[in-house]
Amino acid sequence: MFKILIFIYFLLLMQTALAAPSDVYALGGRISALGGAPLATFGEEFAAKGNPAGLTFLSHSKASITYSFYAPYIDNTNLSPELAISSGISRDRYTASDMENFKQVEMGLAIVPSDRWAVGASFYIPGNSLARVSSLTPNEATYLLFNDRQMRPEIYSGIGFRLWQDFAIGAGLFYSLRADGEMQTGIASADAEARVLLEVTPVFVPYTGILYAHDFISLGKLGIGLSYRGQHAPISNININLRGGFAGGVIPISANSELASFYDPAKVVVGGSWEAPLWRSYLSFEYELWENYHPPIIVL
Repeated sequence: MFKILIFIYFLLLMQTALAAPSDVYALGGRISALGGAPLATFGEEFAAKGNPAGLTFLSHSKASITYSFYAPYIDNTNLSPELAISSGISRDRYTASDMENFKQVEMGLAIVPSDRWAVGASFYIPGNSLARVSSLTPNEATYLLFNDRQMRPEIYSGIGFRLWQDFAIGAGLFYSLRADGEMQTGIASADAEARVLLEVTPVFVPYTGILYAHDFISLGKLGIGLSYRGQHAPISNININLRGGFAGGVIPISANSELASFYDPAKVVVGGSWEAPLWRSYLSFEYELWENYHPPIIVL
């Protein structure tokens, strides 16, 4: 039996800088419409994204795919201060009101081979471009948690085990990427050459969760969940070597930059839910550890 559900929802967001798109807009139509709160307890086919312990309380395997379109209307903000920039770097003219419409595809999968354990996976695929990276200098700021210049695909895989009838634990991995590279440039009066080496390596971020769920039969089902995801800060090292030749000799310039191409803070989520026969209620609280974030460092 197949069911097609259509959700139309509106989100009001105002948060700080840099994070996974799925942390802001959640995954799946039902979960997004509920502000992402069900992920703390009963995320169903998207449980691998939030609390993988919730996979064990599914009665059967499930899968879904969602296409989302966002048309943000955001107040204007300048990333750079009005004061002169002493480093000489050009001012970034991007403003929040320039944020373009964007689309994405979300997929959720839960496989339940037993009433004691289950596995699942969640996928987020941006539709505008496969990936975009935009970092800020220490003198820039933005109130946006996610913008159209910060996109990447996301993959979450999880497994859950039910230890007792009402209690389960789960663990998972968040798959991401980091890039290291080197750029060499030589400029002389008669010729100019350049070469680039870029190496992309996988990054794995662990997360875990626990869930207590009790079925009161005709009254409803109570769920209380707790999850933790580690910090995701893949530092990309880019080495730049520039040699400028002139009649009197050669001027070598070497620079190394350490850029957090994507940064997702460590996060603790606590939530509860009550699923009655005729209505459902979800509530969640999350605490993000942003104090470990460091702006890009460039050493000449």
